[in-house]
Amino acid sequence: MIRIGLIGCGGMGQSHRAAFEKLQGRALFTAAVDPDLPRAQATADLMGKMSAGLANDLASTLLMATDTPVLCAPAMNVRMWDHPATQRNLAQLQGDGVRFVGPNEGDMACGEYGPGRMSE
Repeated sequence: MIRIGLIGCGGMGQSHRAAFEKLQGRALFTAAVDPDLPRAQATADLMGKMSAGLANDLASTLLMATDTPVLCAPAMNVRMWDHPATQRNLAQLQGDGVRFVGPNEGDMACGEYGPGRMSE
């Protein structure tokens, strides 16, 4: 069984988690789900790779290789989130059994406001 530890994830040991939280200066993202469930900060690129079954980098390779449920937390610009391709990828991934949390609506680093902000 492969466990994945990616950005904003819960699938890592406590010592790694504590070190990462110290570096970040805040607690890692958590949700009211299985704490060992692999989680990935889902950019539009990562969602597209997952939807197409591509495995050409570490994150997409690990996600393709896991036999455990995956929880994705989308994080992208509002226009990217609203784009028809992203919405198609979201529907495909949901159909494949990937679970999602968010995105939230709010201010983004690019200065825009709207859905696309990663749930915290």
